[in-house]
Parts: sequence; C-alpha cells; structure tokens
Amino acid sequence: MLLWGVTSAGPVLAQGAAPAILKVEVFAVSATPLNVPNKPAYPLAIYRTDELEQAQRALLAPAGTGRNDKETESLQAAYLREQGKAVLHQLAPLVSRHYQVEQLARQYAIAALPAIVINGTKVIYDVTDVDRAVAIFQKLQGN
Repeated sequence: MLLWGVTSAGPVLAQGAAPAILKVEVFAVSATPLNVPNKPAYPLAIYRTDELEQAQRALLAPAGTGRNDKETESLQAAYLREQGKAVLHQLAPLVSRHYQVEQLARQYAIAALPAIVINGTKVIYDVTDVDRAVAIFQKLQGN
C-alpha cells in the first residue's frame, strides 16, 4: 500500500484518497466577487485586504470632501478633532484585524490577489470560486 502525505507533519492518506481539507483562507479586495459554499465541510476564513481602507473612508465620509486633496484633508482633520474618539473606537478592532491579515499574507508569501490558501500549504491565484480552488488543490496533490 502506497502512502501519501500533504506535508511532513500533515495527514497521511492511502493513494487515491482525497487529501483532507483542514482549512481554507481567501484573500481578496472588497470589489472581488467570491463564490463560497453555503456550508463548507472545512473551516473557511475570508479576508478582505482593503477592509480597513473601506472602513476609514466610510467613517470619514461625514467630514465631506473639498475642492482638492489639501482641503479634504483639512475637513477630515477638523472632523477628527470633533469626533476622533468615536472614530478611533470604531477603527481599533479593524486595525488589529488588518495587521493580522497582513501577517498571514506575508507568512503565505502571497504575491497577488485574489489568493486562496488551502491547508496553509498551497496558494491558488486568480480563482474566486472556493470549491474550484479546492478541486485544483486536490488535482495538484495527484488525485
């Protein structure tokens, strides 16, 4: 009987058996439409890499926009002087999450978006359908 391992520390499977999907992590910007399974049989995390930027834009929208960048910055600075604590309170958890997502992306050496990481070992690029990425992963593993 031939044995096969996903990684040296990963599960060992008999030849022909599909590799276990232990986790799937999706990295994409908010504008990227994703096709995700309703009830996946594995842990699934979706990371929108521009989530912090989108939230900042939304939270600063009440400040308005000026005729140029300098005027807009001035309006935003005045708004933050008045509402700064409330805005920062709303942004704090997103800043923390943003840095966690950046750290994961560096750990996986993600070079482009969208990227789907399977089992923390394989990165599938330019695929927005999670089930398709899982199928590609399984095919790459020889099944």
